Amino acid sequence: MDWNNLRYLVEFKRTGTLLAVAKRLEVDATTVSRRIRSLEASFGLDVLERGPDGNLVLTEAGVRAAAQAEQIDQLVADLQGDLVDAKHRVTGVVHLSAVPMLVKRILIPQIAIFSAKYPELTLHLNADNRNFCLTNRETDVALRLGRPTEGGHSLKAYRVGLMTHAVFAPEALSGDAVDRLSWLGYQHEMQNLPQARWMEDNVAGLGGEFASTRFYDADTAIEAVAAGLGKTVLPCLVGQKDARLQQASEPLPDLFREAWLIHRAEDAKLARIQVVCQWLADLFRGNQCDAAKPI
Repeated sequence: MDWNNLRYLVEFKRTGTLLAVAKRLEVDATTVSRRIRSLEASFGLDVLERGPDGNLVLTEAGVRAAAQAEQIDQLVADLQGDLVDAKHRVTGVVHLSAVPMLVKRILIPQIAIFSAKYPELTLHLNADNRNFCLTNRETDVALRLGRPTEGGHSLKAYRVGLMTHAVFAPEALSGDAVDRLSWLGYQHEMQNLPQARWMEDNVAGLGGEFASTRFYDADTAIEAVAAGLGKTVLPCLVGQKDARLQQASEPLPDLFREAWLIHRAEDAKLARIQVVCQWLADLFRGNQCDAAKPI
């Protein structure tokens, strides 16, 4: 039996004429008649007959078949509706990785608002300086401070903003006291950081000197500044959000970092991936960053 033929029987039950069925299903009357005859051949029974007035009506077998076929039609419609809902329903788990500074200073303060909006979505936050591999499914979404170089067409990447930088000092100090502060630099193995390189290139020319203590990551440097140990260069969107710090310079024109958002191309249509990516793009857009642009 061709299950598609049952649609014609169901529509005949609903409309009462072959012409009405043809109009409803957007076919010609000949097609409707052929489908009905094919259905009768598969049943070995007539489903239509001529009534006393000469018009076609359902036989007893046709009435039973149409009633059950209508239930099947409704089940299929319900299934299609459920699948559409599931496609757009924001649920499941998303693994999100970023450097600790961004996780702690940008993401975590906004998690409660995001979770309240999407209560069925679970975020697994991976705060780590290493780059988790998306193609090996170590993470689902990665927030990176630099243009991605791996993955090719298997990954989709967006630049969500340009992170400007400035000098930050303890909040309570006056201008003269800030000028006298030592600079908080980074350990030798972290000299690849743009803010570390900028300080190495410029501190001496500014008449400053480095403190005897050096740090491995920006998150620890922030705590050192807050504790009054010195001043350092930080991303504006991070330093400006910390009430313990004050911005002690204009944004440095020759120092910025690109923020990139990456996920697997095959996941682009998943609702949970879409809402996480939009949330992250909005966070950066709200911090003087460029709108997200795909590549």
